[in-house]
Amino acid sequence: MITGISLAIVTLLAAITYRNIRKHKAEQRDMQDNIARLMHAENLSAWKYDINRRQIIFFDNTFSPKKEVSLEHTLTRHHPDDVQPFIALIDQMLLEDAPDEASIAIRVSNDEGTYTNYQCKLQRVCGLHGEVKHLLGVHKKIVPLKDSEEAWKEGMTSLAYILDNIPIPIHIKDADTYRFVYWNKASTHMFGVDAIGQTIETVVDKETADAIHAIDKLVFETKLPYCERETIITHSGHTYETIVHKGAVTNKVRKLIITARIDIGETLLLQHQLEKAYQQGELIINNSNSSLAYITSDYIVQWENFSSMALGAIYELYKKGEPCYKSAYGRSEPCENCVMQRAMLSKKVEQIEQQLENGTSLEIFATPIFNHKNEVEGVVIRAENNTERKEIIEALKKAKEKAEESDQLKSAFLANMSHEIRTPLNAIVGFSSLLAEEENIEMKREYNHIISLNNDLLLQLISDILDLSKIESGTLSLTPTTFDLMQTLEEIAASQRYRVRSGVDFILVQPYQSCLVTLDVNKLTQVVTNFIVNAIKFTSTGSITLSSEQKNGGICINVTDTGIGISEENLPRIFNRFEKLDSFVQGTGLGLPICQAIIEAHGGKLEVTSVPGKGSTFSAWFPCTPILTAKTNV
Repeated sequence: MITGISLAIVTLLAAITYRNIRKHKAEQRDMQDNIARLMHAENLSAWKYDINRRQIIFFDNTFSPKKEVSLEHTLTRHHPDDVQPFIALIDQMLLEDAPDEASIAIRVSNDEGTYTNYQCKLQRVCGLHGEVKHLLGVHKKIVPLKDSEEAWKEGMTSLAYILDNIPIPIHIKDADTYRFVYWNKASTHMFGVDAIGQTIETVVDKETADAIHAIDKLVFETKLPYCERETIITHSGHTYETIVHKGAVTNKVRKLIITARIDIGETLLLQHQLEKAYQQGELIINNSNSSLAYITSDYIVQWENFSSMALGAIYELYKKGEPCYKSAYGRSEPCENCVMQRAMLSKKVEQIEQQLENGTSLEIFATPIFNHKNEVEGVVIRAENNTERKEIIEALKKAKEKAEESDQLKSAFLANMSHEIRTPLNAIVGFSSLLAEEENIEMKREYNHIISLNNDLLLQLISDILDLSKIESGTLSLTPTTFDLMQTLEEIAASQRYRVRSGVDFILVQPYQSCLVTLDVNKLTQVVTNFIVNAIKFTSTGSITLSSEQKNGGICINVTDTGIGISEENLPRIFNRFEKLDSFVQGTGLGLPICQAIIEAHGGKLEVTSVPGKGSTFSAWFPCTPILTAKTNV
């Protein structure tokens, strides 16, 4: 019968070989040949049971994964009477207080349906805290006794040959005496001595010996089958990673500790350089102001920095380890004609724009990544938040339109000014010439009146242009003073009555004896005068009423006429600069826009109500705290 020590050593070799297949490719070829000989000589096969996925991974003679099948499928090859005992043994070994090792005899059929007897040994692989990670299994074909003895001798010969030619330091200690019972050539090369029969203290310094004893103690106290990377020691300028395996029971040696050490100095240096390069790359990427994700051709997100960019809801688009269509869109299958698919098919950079529910606008680029065969292995997704850029473009577009409109208005303004200035100047120049030659007193008076009206018109035009210039440059200033509004409105009414056409009544409504307010009296006079002048222009019959009232914590001044009125569609136009609804009426089209700017500078509001054919009401509300004196009845 093959003793447990062979199974333990084979399991150790499997663990070592599986973990370092990438680090020691040069040595691996020799080791694979030796292991294959031992596996063949001992009639052994090895496998691993993944407890989370309920999958069994079978290894070949080099301990590389050969195939992977479900536990249920594997049991179909077992003898029906052996299925339940085998499942019960696996369930028992997953319990917290279960033994670390167990074995069972099973019968397994081949492709022809013939059953062969095997001795199956199971071993728990645990973490540092005792949690079961997976189960390791070794199948040993049971042969007749005579064949077993021959196989034992052949196996031990092969074992000695293998251990002495493995370039990894391996030594075996008696767990009771902690003295070495085996010491291979690599161990002699590492420590410079052959320590068979000695303890570790005779080979290394006390600090290193204490570290190794701590590992041995950990194995037996926590009952771990084997521990990976339990400690890293340095000896003779080399850094070694330790793997410890708990040995099996034999007739000669009660229990063993088998220790292997792998020189990982160069690996640690490369790992450190790789980690540093990775950190630098991640730092650069995360400061590139772009959200990136790498997605393989199976649509699984392998890497992303969306979450670290913290760009609103963008971080929810891609999640590492999940299919992109699931994390981004909650789908169960890939999206049709998505930007990633387009990039993989066209093998060039593709781009789309996407609008999120929160209003964020994204510009997404997909760049295909090729392998050495020029095949697309995956796609790099780059998402940029272009919401602000689109807003800037839109603002620039509006600014361009406004500039073009301003240029058109400028041209219109110059044309209007040319006409508006010539009209009163022509009247002033013409009637001044006639006045010098006219001898009739009545005609002279009429000429003087015409010249005076055009002087006023020209002065008002220049005043409007100056006010507009102040508004455009942001230099319109207010000079608040305290005055009696009732008196000011009476003065305005007196100055405008003579302009009213014959047949139109000018009415002044004074609800208070006095009304003291603190406003810019000149600007208020300008606003009210403009309202009255406009009312005079468009009112040929009826009346024009000037009134005031206390309203909403301020004073509201109203000018109501019975003129032609303004249609609803034209109401917004009257506040446009240089806008004139009637080109035959004198004016620049600046009065109401200037009035609106003055009222808003006070914090007030301008309102207009109008009915075509019946008249209009212009209201200017100014926020203030009036001091009112009621009228007394005499």
